[in-house]
Amino acid sequence: MRTLDFQAAGVSPPMETLDKALGPGNELKGRPRTLIERLFERYLKCLGRPDLVRKSRYFSGAPGKPIETAYRQTYKGKRIYGVRQSLQKLVGNRCPSCGGSRPTELDHHLAKTDYPEFSVLPINLVPYCGGCNGKKSDRQVADPEKAFIHPYLDIVPDVPYLTVAIQQNASVTAQIAFDANAALGSDLLKKRMAHQFETVDVPTQLASEIVEFLEEHADNIAGAGLPDGAPVSSYLASTADRVAARLGHSFWKVAILRALAADAVFCAGGYKALLKP
Repeated sequence: MRTLDFQAAGVSPPMETLDKALGPGNELKGRPRTLIERLFERYLKCLGRPDLVRKSRYFSGAPGKPIETAYRQTYKGKRIYGVRQSLQKLVGNRCPSCGGSRPTELDHHLAKTDYPEFSVLPINLVPYCGGCNGKKSDRQVADPEKAFIHPYLDIVPDVPYLTVAIQQNASVTAQIAFDANAALGSDLLKKRMAHQFETVDVPTQLASEIVEFLEEHADNIAGAGLPDGAPVSSYLASTADRVAARLGHSFWKVAILRALAADAVFCAGGYKALLKP
């Protein structure tokens, strides 16, 4: 989970995007336009939290259907496909929820079935990987501790929030977990992140990537011809620093690299169990 610079996506202002999605001659005017502008202001003020953003009685009826349907215009070849492209470029190659698989789907942070008025507003659209999108329920919750992190509006400090357990038997495994003692500053933020971590099952989401990552670094160590022990530990620690500078201290690969660097058995030659014969 991480904070993204939404402004860097460079998408059009919300009402301009909505007008384009609805199409020429169907733009919102008068009271409906004023109402949705106020609802959007409320959305921003409440950071998109479902326990704070009230559902609109007006747009939950017939007036909301054209907006909900207009979401189809984000599909390839449609009027606002550029919004989807810009947001996917912003997120890059890793899901903002699990930090793993490439985001290929757009999630409605607030579900369009409950909040049709936000169906095409870019700030309510977050690229997720298929696994996280499938596990994030469309049902909105009133419990603030179960509100998913909004990557455009919530501020997630760039500090480690994962623990890693390294186990070595016939091979080497790394099990990640959410750190209940992470210095995230806000107890509510920590509870929300812990809930999201469990809901999308981050360890399972990353399982295959972790295996590949361990094998890759075992190969790198062997290829570098490093003497076992402190040189291996230093190599892993410096690699962790470089990855953290590029992707942040909270990234799961950084957590694993630091755990490997601190694991005496791994550094003393345990990594060889990962090498292909």
